[in-house]
This record gives sequence, C-alpha cells and structure tokens, in this order.
Amino acid sequence: MSSSDEPSVYVYHEKQVSGLCGVHCLNTLFQSPLFTEVDLGTFAAELDETERQVMAVGGVESKDFLKFMGEDSTNVGDDGNFSVQVLTKALQSKKLECSRVTQSSFFSMVCQNLSAEVAFVCNKGSHWFTIRRIHDEWYDLNSLSEPKQLGKAELATFVDNLLESKHAVYAVHGRFPDIPLGKPVGTDGKWVRMRGTEDNDLRLALRASAKDANTPAKQNTEQAVQLPSQPSPQFTPPMSTDHLSLPGLVLSVHNSFGKCAQTMEKLSGRMTTLETQVNQIKDQQQQKQALKQQQMRSAR
Repeated sequence: MSSSDEPSVYVYHEKQVSGLCGVHCLNTLFQSPLFTEVDLGTFAAELDETERQVMAVGGVESKDFLKFMGEDSTNVGDDGNFSVQVLTKALQSKKLECSRVTQSSFFSMVCQNLSAEVAFVCNKGSHWFTIRRIHDEWYDLNSLSEPKQLGKAELATFVDNLLESKHAVYAVHGRFPDIPLGKPVGTDGKWVRMRGTEDNDLRLALRASAKDANTPAKQNTEQAVQLPSQPSPQFTPPMSTDHLSLPGLVLSVHNSFGKCAQTMEKLSGRMTTLETQVNQIKDQQQQKQALKQQQMRSAR
C-alpha cells in the first residue's frame, strides 16, 4: 500500500463574508454547509417575536414596550451578526446543546485530558469561531484565518488564553455527525487538506515498525544470543513549556507520562524476547550435554 492510498484529513472551512461569522462558526462545527444566513435570520425573528410577546404582557402602551419596539433586534445586527441565543437555537435544532465554560471548569476538562470534548464555540465582541476535534486532532477554524491544527497542550493554552482575554467560550455537547476520511464528494472549494503524503509516509513507517516489533524473531540456537536488530526506543525530552499556561502545562505533563509508559512497555517486550532466546539456548545446550554423556557411556 503506497502512501498515496492512505486517506488524508480534510476539514471544512469557510472564509469570512460580511458579518456572517455565526453562519461560518456553525458550518465549520458541523463540517458541512448546513446553515445559511436565512436560516439564522428565521431563528432570530422567532426569538424577537417571543421577546415581543413577553414585553407585551405589561401592556402594549407601556413605556417599556414602546421602548423595546423602538430598539433594534438584539438577536441579529444590520451586518448579519447573530446573538448567542440564535446560535443556541440552531444547535438545538440539530439536537446539540452548549454550555458556558469558565476557567475553573476548563481546568477540570484538562485534568480529564479533554477526551470527552468535541467542539468549542468562541465569541468576543461581534465575532464567532469554532475549535473542533476532527479524527482525534484539534483545529482552530476561525473564518478570519486559515485552519490551524492544535496539539492538545497547545489547545489547552489557546482556550485558557481566550478565557483570560474575556472571550465567551461554550462547550458543545451531543451526538455529532460522522466525518469521513478522504476528500469529500462534491466539494465546493471549502475543504482544506490538513495532512498530506509526507505525514502518511511517517504513519506507514511507524505502522511497519510496530508490525516488525511484534513479529517473533527467527530463532537460531546454534548462534550466540543477539539483541533485537531494531534500536532501543529513545525518550525524547519534552519541548520547552515556557509558552504554556497552567492548563496547557498540565496536559503536556499528562502526555509526557503517557509516552514514558509506552516506552517502558516496549522495553519490557524486548526484555521478554531476549529472555526467551536465552532460555531456548540453555535448553539446547543441556540437550547437547545429555546427548554427549549418553554417547560416552555407550562407548564404554
């Protein structure tokens, strides 16, 4: 199987158009062009009507009602920017919910390795954007820039910095649609390839190396014991953590311990293989010694 046969990862990304970041945010979250400005405009109108009915309870001639009717909608701006209530309603239409994230609650997420999280919707001022996990990799899908892949420790620091700078961050929960690997059919120029053949070559090489490591070595008891041909796994020192915030540092340490455990597991497997080789040679030598003694007794 060549590296070109290995599927690449494509992410759906929309570039900023007018003030429609709310539309872009939702579509990149679902990795599909599910919503248009008309759809969100409809949700905004429904919310406006609900608010109007609530305000009318105090009387349509009341000062508060007249003031409310004289103000612009709080759910959609003239430039097409939508409120959090509109985005929440859109998510609910697809059976998803969002909840506000604080720095303390995000730290709890980090301590659980973010394994249960799939997406974050972020806002500051009048701009919305999505951070999404796709095939176990995290991506910043901001419509004002190109898609950017984020390592887990980098993600933790990124979100922590957003919260520190007074961004509103919402964790989105529910059943997300599956995202297939490979280039989607019928693309419209909004799919961005994030992992190419170079990374595929690396993954294939790692896969082949793992397969070789799990294949029993050919035994030759007539030869001296030799160590397995592949080099011992090397522990790579972690990168500098000066740029990481506390959540990012916690996740970086968590990942480092995981890599150490994997390295120790590989070393243990190689020691087991070596021990098996030694025992087999000892058995062969004992058999030879016994045969030699038997031949000497027969000769007498």
